Amino acid sequence: MFPQYQSATKSVSISEDTIAPRIEVYCAQMPLLPRTYVTENPLIEVRVFDSSLLPITSVDKLVVFLNGQRIRQGISQEFEFLPTDDALRQYPDPEIRAVLRFRFPMEVGENLLI
Repeated sequence: MFPQYQSATKSVSISEDTIAPRIEVYCAQMPLLPRTYVTENPLIEVRVFDSSLLPITSVDKLVVFLNGQRIRQGISQEFEFLPTDDALRQYPDPEIRAVLRFRFPMEVGENLLI
């Protein structure tokens, strides 16, 4: 009936994300720094922050290894994943995108968290 009103246009700008996400690791609610001493089975928390507004909604998007073992539910104790919406409710930083909490036995000596 009115063909001139049956279309719409919108400009979209695409740019590269050049700012890497920030990752913070805590053991027993204390920041984990290089050469930090921890207990043999600490509660570890990995927090991911990013200026991108894209949410992290799946635990499959957050991959953590401890001493070569991928941390997943069933492999570690007290495993808990907080997607973006839940993480934002728990932490005041608007850039938080996800949180992963778990317990996993540490080896005596140096341990590698990736």
